[in-house]
Amino acid sequence: MTTDSIDASDGADAAALPNVHVLMGATFALMSSWASQSAEDGCTRCQALIARKVVSNLFFLIHHPQVGDGLSRLLSTCHERWQQISADAMQQADVAHALAEQPPRGAMH
Repeated sequence: MTTDSIDASDGADAAALPNVHVLMGATFALMSSWASQSAEDGCTRCQALIARKVVSNLFFLIHHPQVGDGLSRLLSTCHERWQQISADAMQQADVAHALAEQPPRGAMH
């Protein structure tokens, strides 16, 4: 393998990366959407999925070549926090789903 082919493949990989500003904007939009929803909206599963996508986007931002070390450290802290938020949201969605499947109290079989 020549150096030229390595450089070409590296360039192809870099071209496949999303624009860092678009990815960051999309992540902020997801965070805003997550924050504006509540359990009363009736879609705890949707909220959990949004949180999981935030975790994913933060992971890709942390490792994006256009993100500097300082921002990467900040994003890593956010990523850890959103992992916990996502886990909590998924647990709430599972509980809501389990409760929805139970027959109403006092229902006759």
